[in-house]
Amino acid sequence: MKRALVLALTLAACARGGANDALEDAAPSPNASILPAPLATAPQPLADPAATAPRAIGILADDAGRLLLPSDAAPPPAPPVLPRSDLALDADPLGTHEQPGVTLEAEWRMADLPAAPRAPEVNGAGLDAARKLATLRWTIDLSHGGRMRVAFASRAMPLAQGTEIRARTDRYGHVLVWPDGDQYRTLTPGAVRTLLGERRADAIPLLRPQVGAESDGPHRAGLATRRFDVTTGAGKLSLEQAKVPEAGEGGPLLCRLLTELVAVDPSVAPCAEGRMPVRAQYAWPHGGGITFEVVGVQKRTDLPAGTLLTPPPAARFAAGALPPSTTGIFFTRDELASWRSRPLDLGPVTAPGAPGEGILLVNGSDVLRYVLLDGIPIAWVAPGAAHAQYLIGPQRGRYGVQWRTFLGDAVEAPRTVELPARVTFGFAADASAPH
Repeated sequence: MKRALVLALTLAACARGGANDALEDAAPSPNASILPAPLATAPQPLADPAATAPRAIGILADDAGRLLLPSDAAPPPAPPVLPRSDLALDADPLGTHEQPGVTLEAEWRMADLPAAPRAPEVNGAGLDAARKLATLRWTIDLSHGGRMRVAFASRAMPLAQGTEIRARTDRYGHVLVWPDGDQYRTLTPGAVRTLLGERRADAIPLLRPQVGAESDGPHRAGLATRRFDVTTGAGKLSLEQAKVPEAGEGGPLLCRLLTELVAVDPSVAPCAEGRMPVRAQYAWPHGGGITFEVVGVQKRTDLPAGTLLTPPPAARFAAGALPPSTTGIFFTRDELASWRSRPLDLGPVTAPGAPGEGILLVNGSDVLRYVLLDGIPIAWVAPGAAHAQYLIGPQRGRYGVQWRTFLGDAVEAPRTVELPARVTFGFAADASAPH
């Protein structure tokens, strides 16, 4: 005889405990002083987990009236665990079969980019080609069974093209995979922000967010969206998600990564299975911002399991390391030269410290900065005079120069500079020099 459900169960949403008690690394981020302390100074926290835990209104019985004890029912899934950053991860049990899921093409868009100067010698075609080359792209695989692979697919990202961030649904945090796939390290929750913003891997304090009411959002990449705001003391995120059943448990992994940039504790992140972020717009407490947007969605039945395994089976664990640094220069000499149709005759070069040609960039602040020329990222510059970047290629002329962080939490006003020049930022002694 068929078993019948005698009494119904009513479940309430459960806010899980924090995962912010095992953060790394040895040296704090220079931005630590501008980030809020965890939880105690955050906006009003979510409801007490004890008060919102699942509450049974009845019990289960079969059609003969025999009670079904809890041991007869399937146990609830275990919550994700927080791996230790100093220990290699266990092998991924995913297997080798192809996985269903989705592949996304996404872009990061810096806010309020300055326009290029208007002058007869400005080559619009050369600038348009450069903007395409410097598009900040990610290619993302989300598997229905709960794996995520984010591939850096741009020459202008803070980490080298081919670097990957991977994640799995039963683990908090992420795995950073070297471009050639031969090494990896773990990233504890809170480290993605400093990774993108500073090329570091120390974790910021995690917070409990304030989540606004949902409303209908615009269609993005052909998908209907629901929009809501996620706010912490670290910033505000306007998040748009779409129902994409094929993404399955992979959608929440992308959601956790994006909410981590505003320091959201992943155990209380507003992420749900079958819902996939398609746009994330960030605004920082002191101004500035950046936007993440999915521009292409491909539903898949054939995601290669080998590219999703977290960690990669053939990779060596590299505790505390980061992938080898790129040069941080995004364009070749010829590409930069194409931004002008001819050089200007501006007379002798008299700017202090100017090189014979091109542009010398010196970052005197305490965090990594991007430099934009005519509104296009041309290089990132690590702090200190020893890490100055020298770019050859721009023809003699006037250019707009701007310093900013990748995430846009610090943005300087653009200035017009005659090249060649030495362009500095953050040195009080250089206040009279172009900066």
